[in-house]
Amino acid sequence: MAEYELSKRAQRDLVKALSTSVQDFGAKQALRFSEKLHEDLSTLAETPNPGTPHRKRRGLFWLPSGSYVVFYRLTHRVKIAVVTRILHQSRLPSLHLL
Repeated sequence: MAEYELSKRAQRDLVKALSTSVQDFGAKQALRFSEKLHEDLSTLAETPNPGTPHRKRRGLFWLPSGSYVVFYRLTHRVKIAVVTRILHQSRLPSLHLL
């Protein structure tokens, strides 16, 4: 079974996204967001090439998930997708991918 892992930065992004979602839209919407993201990440783990290659960063892919964009790399060890960032679509990704 394929899997995914979240980098430390992606973990922080997720905590921030969930916190913002609860504050701005309430617990029910935050739960829907969390479920949708988990569904998209599970799909990514099962089919690790549904995303689009990043134009400037070799080996980096991106996949939209609701109002967010998931950035990830594929590893060669047992086909694990490493999620590097989870950013709201309004943030300019090129500033946050270093």
